Amino acid sequence: MEYTELADYPVPAGRITEWIPTVEPDRWQSDDRPLSPNHTAHLYNSESAPDSGDLGLGSWIGTAFRLPGDFDHSVFAAVLRAWIVRHDAFRTTVTRRGDTHARVVAVAESVTISARVQQAPPPGVGVDRHLERFFAREVSAVRWPHVVAVTIEPDSPIEAAKGVTVIVAADHSVMDAYTQLLLIAEFREIHRALVEGRAPALPSCGSYVDHCAREFQAAETMTADHPAVQAWRCFLTTDDGRLQMPRLPLPTQPTGAVADGAGWQSSISRWLLTAQETNGFAAACKNHGASMSGGAFTALAVAIQRLTGDSSFRFVMPMHTRTDPQSLAAAGWYVGLVPVDLSLEGAETFSAALTSVSNGVRRHAALAHAPHPRIASLLGITEAPRFAVSYVDGRHVPGADSWGDRDRALRSRIHNLDEVYLWINRTHEGINISLRFPNNEIATTSIHALLAEFRAVLLEVADRGELALDAGAPTERTVSTTRSAERR
Repeated sequence: MEYTELADYPVPAGRITEWIPTVEPDRWQSDDRPLSPNHTAHLYNSESAPDSGDLGLGSWIGTAFRLPGDFDHSVFAAVLRAWIVRHDAFRTTVTRRGDTHARVVAVAESVTISARVQQAPPPGVGVDRHLERFFAREVSAVRWPHVVAVTIEPDSPIEAAKGVTVIVAADHSVMDAYTQLLLIAEFREIHRALVEGRAPALPSCGSYVDHCAREFQAAETMTADHPAVQAWRCFLTTDDGRLQMPRLPLPTQPTGAVADGAGWQSSISRWLLTAQETNGFAAACKNHGASMSGGAFTALAVAIQRLTGDSSFRFVMPMHTRTDPQSLAAAGWYVGLVPVDLSLEGAETFSAALTSVSNGVRRHAALAHAPHPRIASLLGITEAPRFAVSYVDGRHVPGADSWGDRDRALRSRIHNLDEVYLWINRTHEGINISLRFPNNEIATTSIHALLAEFRAVLLEVADRGELALDAGAPTERTVSTTRSAERR
């Protein structure tokens, strides 16, 4: 399972059908359950975001996968409808009431599915570009539907025998990374059940709308002296007293002016370890009393140290907030942010660093449940995270053992000049890393150097079970960097 942009996914040539949920205007009902702070902040950001111009790529996340078996349009419409009916996240939207947003919901019976069969894209327009335009046009934070789908029935008989390609795209307000992964098994099971004439064998799921209300209430109780606010204040305070998000401690910006086209971020997906190598790395971590995730963050810290000479680095980590059985199967945006400050100070070996790094990752994990938009408001900051690192173990997601090379999590292209995001993913196939970063030669050099060092550390620990840390000044592998005021 990889996490890439749509342009990096091998979309087959074939018959394209666009699938759009519909609800008659008079079937929407007012709902007094408030929006989550994440949702509200996302709405205001979406309303104030500059238009992407002729590129029109929009902002969405989604999933591509194969749906095996004979493809029947009426059956797929029923599958998509059943999936949307199952999750109330997809049957809610907002309306404007003055300067605020109000929630409205659609009852399950009111949802229908509209299908549009498309002709081949015009000459010079690739299938992926055609789909990007469709998703950009149809998926929005400020209007319903917030989720759509396309199917591609391959022209190739060989490809067609493997199934139809399905791509689902949604606004982030109703979908997170776990939703992206969960939906593959849900679609396949609903499809099998409809074909076989039985009820889908799926676990019950909770209400995302109820979760939003609980998150709103949690935010309302927070004041400036709340421990979560104080922890973030300490994390963001620089040597000169400013509050600033940490950056990747490697060069990412050219000294001169940046061309407008450079604003579209670069994207990489790379397999760092095979399944066998990953098992070796995980075994080494376990032998030293640590988890695989702790080992991955330690390896990343060692790679940063090799390139910069610094024994510590900081980043923001997204963490899921699915803590009860009902939320585990629910679609929605169950994500909080955690400040992470890691140090290798005094550690001479990988095993010695594991404890301090693992503790650093866990130290503020509970803050994921403290809504970050409320914290940012209390601190008076508007800056979004500039350097974020995520770790997901997808092996235990329902259906993970059946994922194939055409099953993939997707994201739209992002227009940003200075953000660096890393997603470390463990699957049955090994360890994959996905990144987005500034589209310039300086940042590209830094990212490739970081990937090389990260992989080298992972491989050595997987092979030998241990690693001696480089102390003092960085080695010849160093990427030249200047210590910035935000580093503490």
